[in-house]
Amino acid sequence: MFLLILRLVIVFVGLVAAGILFYKIPKIPHVTLNDPSLRVSVIIPCRNEEHTIGLLLQDLMQQTLIPHEVIVVDDDSTDKTVAIAKEYPIRILEIKEKAKGWIGKSWALWQGSQIATGEVYLFLDSDVRLDHEAIMRLASLYQKEKCTISVQPYHATQRAYEQLSLPFNLIQIAANQTAIPKQKPIGCYGPIILISKKDYFAIGGHESVKDSIVEDMSLGQVLRRKGLSFQTYVGDVGLNFRMYPLGIKTLIQGWTKNMAAGAMKTPFMLSLGVFFFIASILSGPIQIVRYSLLGLEWWALVFGIGTRLWIPILRKISHQIGHNQWGGLVLYPIIFTFFVVLFTLSLVKKIFKRPVIWKDRTIRSRNPS
Repeated sequence: MFLLILRLVIVFVGLVAAGILFYKIPKIPHVTLNDPSLRVSVIIPCRNEEHTIGLLLQDLMQQTLIPHEVIVVDDDSTDKTVAIAKEYPIRILEIKEKAKGWIGKSWALWQGSQIATGEVYLFLDSDVRLDHEAIMRLASLYQKEKCTISVQPYHATQRAYEQLSLPFNLIQIAANQTAIPKQKPIGCYGPIILISKKDYFAIGGHESVKDSIVEDMSLGQVLRRKGLSFQTYVGDVGLNFRMYPLGIKTLIQGWTKNMAAGAMKTPFMLSLGVFFFIASILSGPIQIVRYSLLGLEWWALVFGIGTRLWIPILRKISHQIGHNQWGGLVLYPIIFTFFVVLFTLSLVKKIFKRPVIWKDRTIRSRNPS
């Protein structure tokens, strides 16, 4: 009986945890631009991004608030990234070697910052897509909040395997949930960061996080240690991206690289909430099978009710961040089982300092700073 009660507690505490973790997803608002003369330097790190860089540069050419400059920093690409970038009126910085002790993306962003001349830096991943008002919206929000702005883009999924990113994205957003009392964002979101040049160099820029695999989270933590605030938001269709469009292999590599390192920077109470959230989602289906095999149909029904509740809950949450395929939600136990397996793999690699592969490079795991 004790184990039965414990299993019920896990399922229903997890439902409560979801309500707390995702009580209010901070969507990026629309605000009025006060100073259209703001000089925004857009800096884009690239390594083998021939499938995405042209789309982003095309978006940047059509902005209502024209960037002061656009800088593509090519990190020794072996595909057509540079050739495509050269079709646009932008600055291109090609770097062939990475300094010792640096992670590639941080090195590229740091190099771009050295030649940028704007008042504020807008760091964009190459897979981000922007509507024509996107930079104006970001600049307006920056002027209103008077601090660094970071956005997790709306995830525009297309293929079935892309739904596997749902748990990872949810947990990233939970980590920066500001609706929880006394909860502050843990770190920035890497795809979109708008920061003043003054603040960027005051914290040492990406040099201060040069060896961090999760440089975005680390950058936010450096900002906080220096007494500088930042705000995090979730994008809409006007600020979106499509993660890992080249196949499930890149999805596995990307999340394996990031997850354990990020988890080790997460406060205990938040980690506990995430634990119950995941445990509840996976426990329900397991107990349905267990009690059905034992002939205890009543208890199987009770757990079935808890399990059934997750579909509308996940549907409501996932639609706000970009996952909107019903098939993926119906199969959510498989998706979250995949998360647990991949997180465990990432954790093992982190603990035993095993290398991970990303962008055809070997990255060694390090202890969190």
